Amino acid sequence: MMGDKLSENIIAIDGEFSKEEYFKNFEFTLIKSINDSIFCLGVQFFKNKISGIMCELVIPEIENLMDFLIVKYNLMQPNRITIGANRYNTFQDDTTILLMEKIESTPLKEENLPGLARMIVDYVEMVYGDYMRTYSVLQTVNDELVNKIDQMKLSDYILYQMPLKKMIIMKLCHNPNYDEYVAWLDSTWVEDAKTMDISKDPDYLAYTE
Repeated sequence: MMGDKLSENIIAIDGEFSKEEYFKNFEFTLIKSINDSIFCLGVQFFKNKISGIMCELVIPEIENLMDFLIVKYNLMQPNRITIGANRYNTFQDDTTILLMEKIESTPLKEENLPGLARMIVDYVEMVYGDYMRTYSVLQTVNDELVNKIDQMKLSDYILYQMPLKKMIIMKLCHNPNYDEYVAWLDSTWVEDAKTMDISKDPDYLAYTE
């Protein structure tokens, strides 16, 4: 009940959001479109207070192909999230820390909901706004993450089946290092499905051309 009312207050402030069941174990999830992506905001409750806020990006062009490959090659089912936001890659300062403390300490009472909604919208913008807008563009993910972040650290940004998602991103963005990466991945990736099989799959090729 309080989740429905709080989400309605957030939508009233940021009219681009709509309610969608996306994250498990969250009281509610709101989504909105940003460039090539879907921005997901999850809010969690515990003992009549907000205990967590999570923001992630879904790039449908990536995840739709992943859905197909997961079934065809019997890959491990990941969460349907493309770009993660965490302590490694989002902005935090004393202001945002104090704001989150205030959010978490405010009781979930009806009279508090408009103020809570305002604080959540402000917090999400300050902490996640620039990051999410930047990486909501597929070509930017290729140019600034795939090309510049070390392979061992890239999973802090690209979530769930990162090696395969990196391959898909490189293919879609015509990355000149694609063939070299596929060959390297084929010799190192421990998934049951070999990367070379996927990279030559006619459906994969048709989708990524």
